[in-house]
Amino acid sequence: MVTLLRLFIVASCGAVLWLPALAQSSPTKDEMQALAPTGKLRAALYLGGPTNVVKELSGEMKGVGYELGKELARRMEIPYEPVIYQTPKLLIEDVKSAKWDISFIAQDPDREKILDFTSVYLSLEHGYLVPSGSPIQMMSDLDKARHSRRCPRRWISHCTT
Repeated sequence: MVTLLRLFIVASCGAVLWLPALAQSSPTKDEMQALAPTGKLRAALYLGGPTNVVKELSGEMKGVGYELGKELARRMEIPYEPVIYQTPKLLIEDVKSAKWDISFIAQDPDREKILDFTSVYLSLEHGYLVPSGSPIQMMSDLDKARHSRRCPRRWISHCTT
């Protein structure tokens, strides 16, 4: 009896996890045309961080944006073509080029003027590490003139001072 109950619980958990995946519908013709007018999903990505794409020494690409695009293309059953930019600024400057169809980039008021955004797919909390006893206790303490901030050279396009 206990074995049967365990089997039932495992089967029920499996059904709960798999049913939503099985219920997915294929995109309509209009959705396919809107997301991938060329028949492949061209995702604009910028190098530099795991939230978008990083290129390993082996040449393999990884990152949240990269994987989201890859998975969307798989679900649409079309080829995936990442379009790589060196910085977010270069990606935004190329927005009207028609070289890409979708992107995974942070939302801000200036970008909202030229791009349509979906609901949030990734939320990050930013902060600073400071030594114990530091006079910096709140983010506003960083705005005082005697403090400076540093940014790794390869991330300089993401940093402002």
